[in-house]
Amino acid sequence: MDVPASTASLKDAAWICKVSAVIISGMTVLIFRHPGHFPVAYAQAISTLTLSVIPNRWLVLTRTSFAVSLLLALIPLRVFIGARIPNDVVWIVWGLFVAFCAFGLLPLSLALSYVRLRRGEKVTYA
Repeated sequence: MDVPASTASLKDAAWICKVSAVIISGMTVLIFRHPGHFPVAYAQAISTLTLSVIPNRWLVLTRTSFAVSLLLALIPLRVFIGARIPNDVVWIVWGLFVAFCAFGLLPLSLALSYVRLRRGEKVTYA
């Protein structure tokens, strides 16, 4: 059975995002490996790594599990909501780009897997 091109690209994008999220989350845990200095950042890094390792099929199985896992994956981005915004636009754009690259890949992987699941495809790890 042939797989449509859009389906294959969704699957590939979900895999790339999931693997990248695991690598970045693992590096973040190593950076904050002394929880005494940054206990909140360490807890967020551990929770993000845990969500990254769990297969997406379990995280997007129902609407409720998808919503809960998506909210948990977006928790590290809340730091940027209340932060002071510098006057320089370049720093704003750079900060948002880095934040998305570091913390936006897991929610994107979850969303892509959820779309694939709703289309009736079998979702495995990503």
